[in-house]
Amino acid sequence: MKKIISLLLFFVLLSISVLSQPSNNPIFPTKLEFVELVERVTSIEKQTPTIDVAGTDYYFGENGKIFLQLSEDGLPIDNASCDLSVYYPNNTLFVNSQSMISSDNGLQFYPFIVPSVAGVYMITANCKYFISEQWFFDLIGDIHYPLLYQNLNGSILGSTYNLNSYADSEYITTDAVKIGTTYYTGNIYDFQHETITNMSDAVLFWIGESNSVPTLTFYYFNWTNNEFVELPNSITLSQTINPQATQPSGISEFVTNPLPDDAMNSSGVIRIKIVGDGGTKDFIVYHNWLNIRFSELSNQSINFLRGGGELNVKNPISDMINLSGIFSRFDFIDALILSSYTNITSQVSTHDSDIKNLISNLDSDISSLSSQCNANYNLLDGRLDVVEDKIDLILEKLNVVTSDINLYAETFDCLEGTNWKIEITATDNFANYLTDEDIICDITTNLWGNESMIWNVDSFDYQHICLYANQTIDWGVECEEI
Repeated sequence: MKKIISLLLFFVLLSISVLSQPSNNPIFPTKLEFVELVERVTSIEKQTPTIDVAGTDYYFGENGKIFLQLSEDGLPIDNASCDLSVYYPNNTLFVNSQSMISSDNGLQFYPFIVPSVAGVYMITANCKYFISEQWFFDLIGDIHYPLLYQNLNGSILGSTYNLNSYADSEYITTDAVKIGTTYYTGNIYDFQHETITNMSDAVLFWIGESNSVPTLTFYYFNWTNNEFVELPNSITLSQTINPQATQPSGISEFVTNPLPDDAMNSSGVIRIKIVGDGGTKDFIVYHNWLNIRFSELSNQSINFLRGGGELNVKNPISDMINLSGIFSRFDFIDALILSSYTNITSQVSTHDSDIKNLISNLDSDISSLSSQCNANYNLLDGRLDVVEDKIDLILEKLNVVTSDINLYAETFDCLEGTNWKIEITATDNFANYLTDEDIICDITTNLWGNESMIWNVDSFDYQHICLYANQTIDWGVECEEI
């Protein structure tokens, strides 16, 4: 039986329908447009291709996804590595030969933010079989090896354990610092995997998002020349998070970079630097996934049709043909609607007086109940003040000393490469819980000095990365009323 090699290219994009008035969200356009997905299924049998086309709609700024499925003799091909290129309508590159993420059943996908440029996008892909494949973090999110990092510019919060999976919605955040007139972030990550000793087609994968539009540039460290070298693919993020938000939106952006052979030293360490440049705008970057894939590729390519996919962006208004003529065919419906409306208006007018009376009586009852509630509240509030005064007098007679602020602490072990964390719960002398609207708290440690604690739902929290295991941490917390 002859083998049949088929490649299913599913290109998922987009239909946009946006009101014409100005929008507060910079991601969505003010012009009524939509992007129509063109999904192509291409198969090859005896060099005779067939193509089926279908469509799906999305909005600008949402998560888009281009994916393909590989199969041979009806069975999925899972041992393959695929690169994707996408061209803007003016034939410039939107996605430049970037690696796709492998899934099961022969699926490979590439996530991205839907662009707001109208026109037809050409898509090409290239796939090769691999003999073996290994990830620094395996794709189910388990972590087996430490990922150490060093902060260069700005501040960083979170553990490198948060980078092990793109599906868990756990992040490392980097907050920019202003240097001169420009805002920057900068971080260095050291990958060291005990069982990986050679590069063999290594690719760096990054997924994340931002509350602004910084450009992230990626570098690898050349151990021979003792310098960082810029990688080919940078990414300008699309502000998928509202600037006032404190949590990511989940609309992540994606970029990959091939790593050369000299990126790994003799000890198996790969050093990566990520620099964020926000220009004159402050920004935060949420890093969701940072991973390296090592593949030993075969010289055998998987055959498929190139250029068989496209993304089509168009303005639906231009497709509307003489709306007035269309509606003129339904004049009888207009007359029927007008007649029904007149009849209903007449019936409503007949009962209008009764409805007004009912509303007036209801307003009177609500006003009376509100006055009673306010009076009862004031009475109870006064009695509560008397009770608290009596409690204070009794405690004074009994020589019982109470504190206006009582603190209860919970701390966690300091493990290498993770965050040491302390949580403080505060109450007043009546056991009422205190929040950041009542007090502020500062912590002093022997390792990191004095810093403010952050309110987090029900406690004041502080955390700091532990560079070494079993560090001795002496700490003290002071809180004062606002």
